[in-house]
Amino acid sequence: MSDLPTGWARTPVSALGELRLGKMLDKAKNRGQPAQYLRNVNVRWFRFDVSDLQEIRVDERERTALSIRDGDLMICEGGEPGRCAVWKSGPSSFVYQKALHRFRSNGSIDPRFLMYQLKHLASSGELQELFTGTTIKHLTRESLARLEVLVPPLAEQKRIADKLDRLLAAVDTCKTRLDAIPTILKRFRQSVLAAATSGELTEEWRENNGVAFNWKESDLQAVATIGTGSTPLRSNSAFYSVSGTPWVTSAATAQPIVRESIEYVTDAAITEYRLRKYPIGTLLVAMYGEGKTRGQVTELGIEATINQACAAIVVDAKKVEPRFVKLSLQANYFQMRELAEGGNQPNLNLSKIKEFPLVFPLDMREQIETACRADGLFAYADRVESWLTTARTKVECLASSLLAKAFRCELISQDPNSESAVALAASIPADGGSSQQQPIHVSKEDQSKHRLDHVCNH
Repeated sequence: MSDLPTGWARTPVSALGELRLGKMLDKAKNRGQPAQYLRNVNVRWFRFDVSDLQEIRVDERERTALSIRDGDLMICEGGEPGRCAVWKSGPSSFVYQKALHRFRSNGSIDPRFLMYQLKHLASSGELQELFTGTTIKHLTRESLARLEVLVPPLAEQKRIADKLDRLLAAVDTCKTRLDAIPTILKRFRQSVLAAATSGELTEEWRENNGVAFNWKESDLQAVATIGTGSTPLRSNSAFYSVSGTPWVTSAATAQPIVRESIEYVTDAAITEYRLRKYPIGTLLVAMYGEGKTRGQVTELGIEATINQACAAIVVDAKKVEPRFVKLSLQANYFQMRELAEGGNQPNLNLSKIKEFPLVFPLDMREQIETACRADGLFAYADRVESWLTTARTKVECLASSLLAKAFRCELISQDPNSESAVALAASIPADGGSSQQQPIHVSKEDQSKHRLDHVCNH
């Protein structure tokens, strides 16, 4: 028994139409009329991005040979081999480069159906078996020509392609909406910080508890002890170990809370460099870094020493809630960065950190309430972010699942009246529009049906 659905055939791409590799055109040498030059970077899966087309001059012979028209399937030879899209935007003045194949159907296959099948083969890993090259992969014309693909009856191909058009467009819409969520979450967190450090977040709480708006302006050194660390000599193996006292660098400030360390220092290093062990709850501010790092804030979830690129802020909890100070530093990240001094690599220093302004409510209850409300809102944002990761994975799997169902003939119901692929193949001229046509392979069931039709008709 064949594993092919009824009426389906398996045939090499070369039997389904003309396959032509493009040409590498040299701007300096080419002459003729200007034309737009389509490269493999302009071809995405199922679509084209022609926002950055280059212009080149070509003679009439090259323009004709390398033309692109509606229904042409453009397939990447390099870059991401196999990535393809069907041109359906009307007449174009484009010519295409050597890193692209142009497939023109001879009428036996809907180019969209072949496009989706190539994506399915790429997703399953089968297409990669045809690639040549070690570092840079290529899908040669010869490999693509002999690739055997599934060919249902033409009407069935069109119905499958039409349904995939609709379903994958819906998947893309879902992806677009999911991709917008991280920006929304970032704005949400920024809004929470702004509301927390302005009193807006606890406005209702003050009304309900009869508390007046009474905030004080001070600086960090008035409510905290501020210090830093240093880096023991790297070349001295006696200063570092695989365990011991955690030693934290400014890179750790990208985390909300530091719960483990990558590096550890020995007692000898602590003594030699007078490293202070900072307690759990200490706030760390990155003082160096031109990228995102400088000005970032984290909190120690472990007792640790630090290097000189961090400022350690040990808040006096009797004067102000440490979590409120952390909120304030996070809310004023950009203001902190602007205080950096220096030439090519501006840095913060301890004096700037100590004098950094801090505005907070005098009522300790409001400080705690602000921190608790902000923590709750951040936890909500974290849950949404976790859900987003799961949703993105499911959407990616959905696209692959739809393609798999399509090529198992499970996406649509079959029409028993459709012309079988073998009968369709018989109606196509011997050259099939290709100089390298190869026979279509069909199931034994379809061969028997074809012979029965022949007997009945004669």
